[in-house]
Order: sequence, then C-alpha cells, then structure tokens
Amino acid sequence: MKYQAICLTLLVGLTLGGFQNCSGTHDVNEGGLADLSSSSDPGGEAAFYNGFYQFTQTKGCVNCHGVNQNPMFALPDVNAAYSNFLGLVNANDPASSIIITYSGNSHCHAAPCEDTSNPAAVANMIGSWAAAETGAPVGPVTTTPNYTTATVALPATIPLLSAATPGVVRFNLANLNIPALAKATMEVEVQYTNNLMLELRFNKPKIGGSTAVVSIKGIHIFIKPASQASGIGLEDVNTGMNWATTTYSVPVKALPAPLPAGPMTTLTSLSTTANEYGLPATGSYMITIGFDTIQ
Repeated sequence: MKYQAICLTLLVGLTLGGFQNCSGTHDVNEGGLADLSSSSDPGGEAAFYNGFYQFTQTKGCVNCHGVNQNPMFALPDVNAAYSNFLGLVNANDPASSIIITYSGNSHCHAAPCEDTSNPAAVANMIGSWAAAETGAPVGPVTTTPNYTTATVALPATIPLLSAATPGVVRFNLANLNIPALAKATMEVEVQYTNNLMLELRFNKPKIGGSTAVVSIKGIHIFIKPASQASGIGLEDVNTGMNWATTTYSVPVKALPAPLPAGPMTTLTSLSTTANEYGLPATGSYMITIGFDTIQ
C-alpha cells in the first residue's frame, strides 16, 4: 500500500482557508493524461482518477487546484495530482480525511466549495479509493444476519452507469421460511460505476410476490469471489451499508409474468438510496442478501 503523511506544502492552501484569488482554466487533455497502468499503485490511482479526480473536473475545483493553488490535486498530470492527493487522505481511516471537510466548507468563497452536498459525495469517493488503495475493500462481517438468501452469481455482463438500462440480480426468497415470502422474489439493480469494473453500484431493491405486508429491517449485501467455496462473503463497510439500519415495508404486489430481462418496473423500490461496493480486482463474484429481521 502506498500512503503518505500529510506534509506542510500540501496543507498550506487548506490552513490558510482563503482561496479567493485563485484563477485559471484547464483542459484535461493538456499535456496528456498519465498511463495509469504503469503506476506502482494502479488500483488506488485508478480509483482516484475515476472518482475524486473526475469530481474536481466537473465541480470546478480544477480552476484553482489544477493551476496555481496548493494542494494541487487536480493537475493535468494525473500522477502528480495523485501524489498531492495522498497527503490529504487516510487510507486506514478514510472518513477522517481532511479533504472531505474542506470540499464543502466555503474555503474559496465560490460555488465549487459551497455545495453542502459535496462532503457526503467526497466521503463516498474517498471510501472507494481507500478500498482500492489497501486492497482490502471490505471489512469483516461482525454480525451474521438472521436471514440470508441463497448465494447467486453476479451477471456475467453488467452495464456501466452511463447505460440506459441497469443490470439486475434476483433472489428467490423461498429459503427464508417466511410464509408470506414463500413465492416472492427480490430484485436489485446493479451497474459498474466506471469502466475499470472495480466498483459496483446497487440500487432500487424490490420485492414482489409477497402474500402479506412484511416488515424488513436491515438489508445487507455480501459478496465473495466465485472461487470461494464457503461462506457468504463480506460487506463493504465503507460505502455499502446504506440499507443496513432502515426498516422497509414490503407491500403485496404480484410479480410480472414472465419476469423481464431488465428491471421490474411494475414494482416499487424499497429504497432510492444506492450502495457502492469496491472490488479488489476484476473477475467473477457471488452475491448474497442478508436481512436482520423479517416480521
């Protein structure tokens, strides 16, 4: 793992707290983008490039931090930008990274850093980066849910976020031994967040075929390599726990017949909040859904 301590040079811009006079323009193709495949840390740098670095380009941070304002984490040279970025983040405790706070604290007194939604977005990006940087994207399962679905394979082909139609993965709920769910099916939409296929986004969980209203608390996503024979896998404790503490009411709703190839549009999503799951490498994976309580 490549990790650097915060250095004085990088913190100059942050500690001064006033980026009012920064200016400049930026062309992301200026000088050419770095070849990430040659990096000594391709996982972490690729996650940086596809996550936080893109954020700096679209949010306008690049107009200062890619031109003349330290810390220079948005430079056209991605390797240099990444090196500067490393001084502001903590791979072992991503949530404590100083860059999360500064992303929305109005330090430059301009629109790019006055958006109050920035810290949450940046926290997710830093969590995903930390997963790739450490090579251990998920934390150990500290508790086993009371109910788990059968483990199924993730689709061989999963669309990118830019695709018009997401992929889906479905779980037969008969094995839960809940009478109302004996003929029910759960569906979760899935897409890759980038073309490196190292992070999955799970969205819009739905359950159809219940014969009575059911209350479910805590939905968990467990993933393991297809080569792992036993166990249900691990959760992504950085960005994959958004359904883990909420109670959901499953309505009585018939499944479409036959089931469509894409999402079941006749069902209502239990949640509109997505979960993201960082993968250590490309390959084949298995997925299991867990539930804390079902009533």
